Order: sequence, then C-alpha cells, then structure tokens
Amino acid sequence: MSSKPISILITGANRGLGLEMVKQMIETQRPLSVLFACCRDPDGPRAEEFISLLRAAAKDSGTPGMSLRKAAVINISTLLSSNEVAKGTYSRFPDLPYRVSKAALNMMSVCASVELQKDEILCMLLHPGWVRTDMGGPEGELGADESVEGMLK
Repeated sequence: MSSKPISILITGANRGLGLEMVKQMIETQRPLSVLFACCRDPDGPRAEEFISLLRAAAKDSGTPGMSLRKAAVINISTLLSSNEVAKGTYSRFPDLPYRVSKAALNMMSVCASVELQKDEILCMLLHPGWVRTDMGGPEGELGADESVEGMLK
C-alpha cells in the first residue's frame, strides 16, 4: 500500500539546516504533494494562513489521530534553550538572544500543541545536534546532511 502524498512547510529554507531539509525532502522517495520552502519576508504570508492549510490537510487526510503523515508543525530548537543546561553551557556559547528566542519557540510550540490538538495537528520540537553551519561553526559534531538525515528518520 503506497502512502498518500503529504504537504510540507519548511521555514528558514534559505540556508543552513532549513536549506538542507529542503534538499533532502526533494531527493527522498517520500510522496510529496507540495513542499513550501520559506524564509523571512515581512511582506510574506502570515502564520494564520498556514494554520488554515494545516487544518485543511488534517481534515482531508482521512487518517485518525496525529501523525507526520497527516499534518504537523515541526520546529527546530536546541538544548541550549533549556533552563537546566544553561548554567553549564553558557560560558562556551554565551549567545543570549539565540537562547532566549529558542526558549520562546519552545513555549510557542507547547502552546500551539494544546491549541491544535483538537484539529489533530501534531506539534513537535527537534534538536539537530551541534552542526557545522555558519551558526554552529567548524567545530560542530555533525554536518548539516547528517543532522537532517537523523531528524528525518
């Protein structure tokens, strides 16, 4: 039995892990209906427009429950946004705005999961590891391809 084609929205698709995610999703054997590859644009579509698309996809899927094969919001976060690890890692990576923005992303994801649960839309956070990108630097433990491959498994 073949899988029903899915639609995917990837933000931050112009560089780093977002770009690698787009590349691997295009090359994969997964059945894709539509792949939205987005980057920051103040004049672009607003989140509400994407939520209505997610709700329609979830409703039209005919699949009960929550699943990546149905409709999902997947955010890439980091362990560096954790309150528990902040004291032990801040001296090595003292990027306060990055940590705070990812902590806010974590909270937004938790709240969205509560709000979208009634629509059976899955919300999840992924930690990509320490990746060799512009942000992660050359000392990163993983290449972008390895990181994305691991997250897609």
